[in-house]
Amino acid sequence: MSPQRGIHWLGPTNILLPFFIAVALAVGHHCYYAGLAGQPAPDGEYIIWRFTRSKQQYNIAVGTAFAFLFKAGVAWAVTTSYVQLFWHVLRTSSKATRLVDVDVAYSLLHDMLGFFSTATWRRQYLMLTPIAVIFW
Repeated sequence: MSPQRGIHWLGPTNILLPFFIAVALAVGHHCYYAGLAGQPAPDGEYIIWRFTRSKQQYNIAVGTAFAFLFKAGVAWAVTTSYVQLFWHVLRTSSKATRLVDVDVAYSLLHDMLGFFSTATWRRQYLMLTPIAVIFW
């Protein structure tokens, strides 16, 4: 089996689709709260599945859901782009790479202490660092 040439559609789609969904969620969050702005706080209650919640709690829950899903979409897009760039850097690196440096670079999205490692600031991993900073 020969290695694949060019850009495959799955990588860019896995980066751009959650990003555009996150942008749509951010616009939806803004429009939702803009619609609530300037109105008096609701004082009624909703009964959803036999649970009674105030309308104010419902409004806050919807706004929080928008914000959480936005963050999840951005985290998905940033993580996917980081992993794609990580493997590209490893594949195209002309220097020999130590396993400990690869481990630090790969775990940078999960372990913030990796920013204090000198491997993170080396030339071959320098492009990965700003993406990890955006993630954190």
